[in-house]
Amino acid sequence: MPTLSRELNWWAAKSGEVHTRVLQYVSEVERVQSDTFERFARLAYLYDPTERAYIGARKGPESRVSENVIASNVDTVAAAISATKVRARFMTDDADWSTQRRAKRLEWYSDSLVKKLKIHRQARRGFKEGALKGTGLVKVYADRFDKIRVERVLVDDIIVDNREARISDPQQMHHRMFVDKEVLKSKFPGHDDAIDGQVSANVSTTYQRLWADYRPIDATEVVAIESWYLPLGEEGHDGYKAGRHTITINGADLVDEKWTKPHFPFATFKWAERNTGWYGIGGAERIAGHQRELNKTNWQIDRQIQQLAVPTTFVRPQDAKMSIQTVNRAGTIVVYKGDLPKTIIPPAVS
Repeated sequence: MPTLSRELNWWAAKSGEVHTRVLQYVSEVERVQSDTFERFARLAYLYDPTERAYIGARKGPESRVSENVIASNVDTVAAAISATKVRARFMTDDADWSTQRRAKRLEWYSDSLVKKLKIHRQARRGFKEGALKGTGLVKVYADRFDKIRVERVLVDDIIVDNREARISDPQQMHHRMFVDKEVLKSKFPGHDDAIDGQVSANVSTTYQRLWADYRPIDATEVVAIESWYLPLGEEGHDGYKAGRHTITINGADLVDEKWTKPHFPFATFKWAERNTGWYGIGGAERIAGHQRELNKTNWQIDRQIQQLAVPTTFVRPQDAKMSIQTVNRAGTIVVYKGDLPKTIIPPAVS
């Protein structure tokens, strides 16, 4: 397995030079762990065979899904679990009346935020993504207008080095985003020239070579990477070092600031943990073998019915005109010479 360069410590780069190391590091991680992202594409196709956002997922006759057990199981479990809505409660055991009143108002406030931000909808979508691909994420952050945002994020766009998360939580995380250039310019004013340069012919070609193996990039889209590096040590103690939060594009740093929170801005759900690595195992991956066997069996049965369930009448050459005069929609008339042809059908199971 190829090794990742440890010289790409983007979190220690000088201001204005972060984008170079981030782009190299993220593209290298994705290249080394390409099997992980290809697995996400296959699982998405198994759930929805009409999905056209992934390239190269349709291979073999067994991919013709007639009984989609993966979609049925994922939909059923998602509907059962997501029917329960979570509500924030502020416990006030042995508290005085004013504290209890404040707690009750905080509950009202949290309930209003849940409705306003549509948290239950995003949580349902994140859970369903976790059931399908193993890891579901909901991103919670404040935009540049200091407004709270809650968004479901595809695990396909989250880059984590599995070597860092082999036995512990990762120290860094990257969110690769495909953003329309006009949207990006509205979010980060003052970087119009750098953003407009991303859609030139040379840059677009380079990005498609780096990123578009399974996700093509539109002509007006720009690849932006949001990165987090968690702080080291405990704040207020010796040896503490703040982390770093950046948003970069090819050729420019859009955001570069300290990160003091001990966690990433994601609510993460994993269907099942792997022994090593950060990405989880989904329910769809557990039953993918059953789906493939069922697809293959159905395909074989269809072929047997097409070949053997149609009545065939064998006639000698002197009666060949029957094949012209007789209208036989349900069967076929075949002319033979010599011995009567015989088809031997061995038992499928001994």
